[in-house]
Amino acid sequence: MRKLTPLANPASSVTKGSEDFSVAVNENKRAVDSYIPTGGDKPSLSFPGYNKESFKKEIRQISNGSCGYCGSRVEGGDTVTVEHYRPKAKLNFQINPLDPYIQKNQVKVSGATISCMFGYYQDGDDSNNMLPSCASCNKGNGNSGVYIAVTNQDGVDRGFLDKKISYGKDSFFPLFGVPRVAGSLVDHRYQLLSVDDTSEEVPLLFNPYADDPDDIFDYKKLIVSSSTNHALIKIRPRKGATGLQKIKAQVSINLLGLNRKELCHKRAIKYNNLKRLTGDFSISIGKGDFSLITWVKYAQAFSSEFSKEHSEVVGFGLSGYSWMLPLIRKVIVNKVNSTNLTVFSNSDEVFDMVSELNRFSSLELDSPNNGDLNSDLRSDTEKIVSLAMSDS
Repeated sequence: MRKLTPLANPASSVTKGSEDFSVAVNENKRAVDSYIPTGGDKPSLSFPGYNKESFKKEIRQISNGSCGYCGSRVEGGDTVTVEHYRPKAKLNFQINPLDPYIQKNQVKVSGATISCMFGYYQDGDDSNNMLPSCASCNKGNGNSGVYIAVTNQDGVDRGFLDKKISYGKDSFFPLFGVPRVAGSLVDHRYQLLSVDDTSEEVPLLFNPYADDPDDIFDYKKLIVSSSTNHALIKIRPRKGATGLQKIKAQVSINLLGLNRKELCHKRAIKYNNLKRLTGDFSISIGKGDFSLITWVKYAQAFSSEFSKEHSEVVGFGLSGYSWMLPLIRKVIVNKVNSTNLTVFSNSDEVFDMVSELNRFSSLELDSPNNGDLNSDLRSDTEKIVSLAMSDS
């Protein structure tokens, strides 16, 4: 998980307040205003900006082919879904957003799930309301179970896998700040056909455009599941977060299924890869091994683990292991004999350092001057990367 940057110069049709955008909103407003709830079919709404494939391609590229919510890479025959943060045509919500989403006949229910027929249609073409998402976070596809904290009397988390827990954002959009009236929670969207004013809303869903995941999420220690016998790492609300941030984190974990089996396993694999690599380069430093072949391997291996374009569960490990990147760069620049050191800058931005380490290793691998050394180097490096990727 990582913070994303919205499109810098979106087309007029997906820019809120533009003439094209306003024309589409007004057409939809006429359809909504003319609808009589007691009779007639629900009118179809039109979202011309959202439906442009060229625009959807731009949104997918924001996250470099990974999910904006969970950070997992979308590969194979799957495609990154362009998902509406605030649902564009139909909104579902629960009076208590912390209630679990329990699966019953493939339908999410929790007490009473309430629908708002036209949802946030006025934001349906807003580029800032659209995010790249995987099918699991968006629809709950591939539901193979969620790890929950079942403990014995010793209080130890056993990593119990519950396959009955449903997840997937779908048309849900949870909010905070609903007042208590006569002992019950009240949501301002109750009995509305559409939500036309969002100025007082406090969303309880993680928004990678606005929220830094390191501010609201944290990760538990690696454990081995009593259900699957696999290593796993679960996500949780950050201990030092504010009360509101903790609620937002927990609601997001529940709704998006951020402790689903596949994610927890991928985090454990990445953690073990980084731990092994950290130990290896610490040994190399201790032994005074500053050979080119050794440090090109490290540059390639670490950059592949943190790469926005290639790594799995993008963003995981940054808070705990990003300190390694400037150290590797410092060793290479000061200790390693190479003619390709000009690729390095003094930037302390994580992904700048990742790109520079990747560029450095690529130049060395492609250098015709390395001869047999280059062949051995490429072979060894590919083995490291292949091992890391196969584990992922």
